[in-house]
Amino acid sequence: MSKEGVRLEYKVHKINTIKFSFEDLGESAFQDLKSIDESFEYSVGAGMKINLEQEEIVIDIETTFRTSKKGEVLIHHIGRTVFKVKGLELTKEEEKDMYDLPDDFIVQIYALAYSHARALLAVESGPTIYKDFFILPVVDPRSFIKNL
Repeated sequence: MSKEGVRLEYKVHKINTIKFSFEDLGESAFQDLKSIDESFEYSVGAGMKINLEQEEIVIDIETTFRTSKKGEVLIHHIGRTVFKVKGLELTKEEEKDMYDLPDDFIVQIYALAYSHARALLAVESGPTIYKDFFILPVVDPRSFIKNL
């Protein structure tokens, strides 16, 4: 990736779940809920932190699944992807204490982090009653940079 002469190189350094919790309703109660149309909703949030000293960008994808009517949280998950980034120091704007990262680069790493969160959620929910039910939706990764 380059932006006005700045060359960034990155690799995935670490992928892990930093939080996973679920409410075990029991198989019959869950089956009853599944039979009701539109009985579930989800929310997805994302955050990014930059650690210049470690040459890292950390992206957390937080997902919550809940019942629509009562708002009971059934699954809460935070998946983290850490990227090692060479050239990160060249993107820092000292006057503003901010980073000027290329949009395409941000879209790319958010897309990877979202895919990692999808895989982590599948692994974490595997031993639960929700294992084949909750699937993260397809999203346009450009939507993440709108919130930065």
